[in-house]
Amino acid sequence: MASQLLPLELIDKCVGSKIWVVMKGEKEFSGTLVGFDDYVNMVLEDVTEFDYSGNHTNLSKILLNGNNICMVRQWKISQVRFANDSLVDSWWRRPW
Repeated sequence: MASQLLPLELIDKCVGSKIWVVMKGEKEFSGTLVGFDDYVNMVLEDVTEFDYSGNHTNLSKILLNGNNICMVRQWKISQVRFANDSLVDSWWRRPW
């Protein structure tokens, strides 16, 4: 039987990698995960912030409150699926 990863172990494997974070409300972020704590507060670098109107903003660094995070996924999953589309197009065509 394969060993199971706990949620924090899975997030720990993403440190240094680009991730996509869906927040409560109307924001999503993509960026490189620098670190996180036991409450899943996250620090991201080289960040792009998206809102539901389709606007995006580039930020150098951001601290996300873990209480407001709904979902985290690896960036490469989104990039492979939408390799021929722009970042905003891939955001609008989310499979969920």
